[in-house]
Amino acid sequence: MLGAGIPLFTQKEGVQQFTLLETKQYGQFAELVLEKLTRPEQENDASVKKI
Repeated sequence: MLGAGIPLFTQKEGVQQFTLLETKQYGQFAELVLEKLTRPEQENDASVKKI
């Protein structure tokens, strides 16, 4: 929620789940490598999409 009750994320966005694969540090910055887990109704041949 932002300010006086403005939603920051929709319900659909909140349902997505990710798995952390690795991190890389560049000084004060970090790079995150994630896998996006798909919902069963969106599943084709793979259960995981790399982003």
